[in-house]
Amino acid sequence: MRNVFVPGLALVATLALALSSCSTPPPPTPPEPPPLITKFSADQTVVTAGATVKLSFTTERATEVELLDQAGTAITFMGDANGGEATVTPTETSFYVLRATGKGGRDSAFVQVAVNGGLREVFLVAVPAEVEAGGTVTLAWSALGGTGVTVRDANGNTLSSETSGSRTLTVNRTTTYELRATGLSGVLTASASVTVRPVIRVFEANPPAAKQGQKIELHWQTGGADAVSLREATLGELITITSPAAVEDGTFDFIVPAELNTDGGQLLPDGGLTGPRPTPDNFPLQFSLTATTNTPAQSVSADLRSFVRDGPFITSFVVPTFGTELKP
Repeated sequence: MRNVFVPGLALVATLALALSSCSTPPPPTPPEPPPLITKFSADQTVVTAGATVKLSFTTERATEVELLDQAGTAITFMGDANGGEATVTPTETSFYVLRATGKGGRDSAFVQVAVNGGLREVFLVAVPAEVEAGGTVTLAWSALGGTGVTVRDANGNTLSSETSGSRTLTVNRTTTYELRATGLSGVLTASASVTVRPVIRVFEANPPAAKQGQKIELHWQTGGADAVSLREATLGELITITSPAAVEDGTFDFIVPAELNTDGGQLLPDGGLTGPRPTPDNFPLQFSLTATTNTPAQSVSADLRSFVRDGPFITSFVVPTFGTELKP
């Protein structure tokens, strides 16, 4: 019997062999599961003022835990991220918050300890009640026995419909959260306000110094501010900005003046008197950026030094007061 060569069949066989030799790509790595607080409790939940209360907790998949009182102050505990305990002596009804962080996210839980009274059945608290912009706040709430429970932010967005629980949020603006539910006696409400302090994350100059008539670009990044004001110590206010985008991340082109046109005959940082005169080389420039909020009225400032001259300059040089042999 003769063997017959069929080109089409040979091509199919070659393709089948090539496909069979290709390895199947590995499946994508599943995301890490979030940490879980399996227990967070107090050995006593109703006490008299000054009584000792033991808090204890256990977690799964947590790499870091943080135990806070309702003012946001960290509480020292014995143990590690897997479990531990702490002793507290509350003088008034208090809420304690446990935060767990892991590779897959975070979890939070709370306990209430009533002092000289009963446990509150309807409440909404924020821990801590004051943070810097970009900080985290844990909301803890309860409306036991209520129906139609909603926890909302200041924009009306629903954060949760659970009867009780906790949630950790990142906040950038002063805000108020609200809890509403329907109880046997009517509508149940509670609120919690968080004050956010403004921060200046970046304030820099490029180039760090420049000659008369040249440009220095001043750049800043802030958080939680409603306005920023830029000043130079000798020249006074340069600009005030209220546009949200430019307040958060903005620039100002400062042109080094050829003359110092100031009045009053005041003594300048270089020893000369104010008044129209050429700007001398090496004249010090002292910029200050102030970030403010309207409600409540708050402010934070940062300073930046420069000079009227070419090239970089050293503004500080710090060394340790002592060292250890063979250590950096």
